[in-house]
Amino acid sequence: MSNFGEHKTTDKPDYRLVKKYIFCEFVPLRQRLQINLRVDNHHLSSNLIPLNEMTDKTKPGKKWYTFRINGKDEIEEASNLIDKVFKFSD
Repeated sequence: MSNFGEHKTTDKPDYRLVKKYIFCEFVPLRQRLQINLRVDNHHLSSNLIPLNEMTDKTKPGKKWYTFRINGKDEIEEASNLIDKVFKFSD
């Protein structure tokens, strides 16, 4: 098993990483990738990628961020954000 916990496919067009209470959903959109990340009490910030708090009441947990990867130059930053949250859940 990888550092990112288990991974699952779902009945909607997304892919998820799960570790304890942390969820990371990858949702493909036309020419971008949307990432929904459950962070609960962990704070995230990025100078490169705009992070938006999700207000979807159907999502479990205390706090979610959503952001989109629009190009190759944002992939490393997105990976670092996900890694920070997954390390926080240890």
